[in-house]
Parts: sequence; C-alpha cells; structure tokens
Amino acid sequence: MFNITTPIDTLIIAGTHPNLFENLDETVYTWLKQIYPQVNRLASICVGTFLMAKSGLLKNKTVTTHWKYAGLLKSMYPEIHVDARSIFLKDGNIYSSGGITSGINLALHLVEEDVGRDITIQVAKHLVFGVHRLSDQSLFSEELPAVENMSELVQKVYHYANARIEETLNLEQLASAVNMSPRNFSRVFKKETSFPPGQFIEKIRLEKAKQLLAYTADTLTIISVQCGYDQVSSLNKLFYKYYKISAIQYRKTFQH
Repeated sequence: MFNITTPIDTLIIAGTHPNLFENLDETVYTWLKQIYPQVNRLASICVGTFLMAKSGLLKNKTVTTHWKYAGLLKSMYPEIHVDARSIFLKDGNIYSSGGITSGINLALHLVEEDVGRDITIQVAKHLVFGVHRLSDQSLFSEELPAVENMSELVQKVYHYANARIEETLNLEQLASAVNMSPRNFSRVFKKETSFPPGQFIEKIRLEKAKQLLAYTADTLTIISVQCGYDQVSSLNKLFYKYYKISAIQYRKTFQH
C-alpha cells in the first residue's frame, strides 16, 4: 500500500475527525506500527493522536490532543495518559499537539531541535507567527456542555441560576427550584454532571465572565458584579483556579 523506500526522519500525522480514523483500512495501522521503529520522530497534529493510539503506539505514553476530543481519547484508550491542557507535548520520540494551529508550535519546536533557536525565530518571523504563545489550550475550551446536551434536571438548574447569576446562590435555593431536598438534589446532580452544584454555578459565572471580558468594554468591577462577585479579587481567583491567569490577562488574549 505504501511504497516509501527512503528513510523517514520525522513522520507527522495530520488531524481530521476521530471517526474517520476508525474507518481507515487496517493496513494503515499495520504499516504505521511496522515503520515506527525506523522513524526518528513520530508526531501528530490535533486528533492525529487517535491514529497513533489505534496503532498501539501510545501505551503508557503522555500525549495531548484537541481539548474537545480529549475525553473521548481517554475513554477509548485508558492505557494512555492524556493531558488536555498542553499546546504540544513530547514523550520520548512521540510528539503530539492540540488544535490545528498548535501544530505550528510543534513544527517550530521540531525545527528548534534540528537547527537551533535562532533559525527557529527567523522561520516564525517569516510565517508571521509568534514564537511565544499561551501554553494552556484549556483557555479555548468550554467549561460547560451545550445546554441542549444537558439532562432535564441540569437544564432547569442552569436556566434558574443563569437568570440569577448576579445573586448569591446556595444549595437550598437550587434544590427548591427543582422541588428536591438539598441532600437528594446534591447526590443526583453530581451523578448527572460529575461535579457538585456549587462548581456548576462557578462554571456558569466563569463562562459569563469570559463573554463579558471578550465582547464588552465593561470594567472588571462591573463584570465582577454581573457575575455574582462583590470584588475583582474574587473574579481573579476564579480565573486562576481554572486557567492560571488573571481576568485581565484573559481579556488581553481574547478581547474583540
């Protein structure tokens, strides 16, 4: 199937939808597994990790992939250590990157390994691409699933809380909104979302803050109040908890 006679130094697998890798001819996976010992570096862009995983090359390896599909990769291949936060990773001679543009970061890293930092900077300049970039792709992820993908109970809590997000919300209020006792509500809610109600409210506040920071010119004080916090420091603590940056750093990165 593959008539490659020259030695391969670096083999890069481009990303596509994970489902497409499942439908590839088995000879693709067989060839990759056979050629791997002869390859100096094996790299993947975005969900190219799924092809490497199905070929059996990632057992006990630490890799990254697009944040949207990291959970799927974990569930399909529990023997792989998946780091959904990193832009790109190296584990031995296995390299992996997050989204498509993260592949550029990975490519520049490979260039730096081969020819050094100075030439890499020149290449980046030619590409009009910043060498320094945020190293955490979780900044681009969504903390909550789409509302239509939530269960009926979680949707009710979401709409109730979202309409009152400027207020202080406690467990008793949320349970009352869905006609349940606090204890039963807490148990059922965590079963359906995998995290407690308090963290769910926190995520709603975070998503609203991200929208306001990116699409409005409101001050941090105003945004904090709109998200249910009486101090900017509380808003910053929220961003540090999830993203390890301040609210103003998030705004500088994403403001339109």
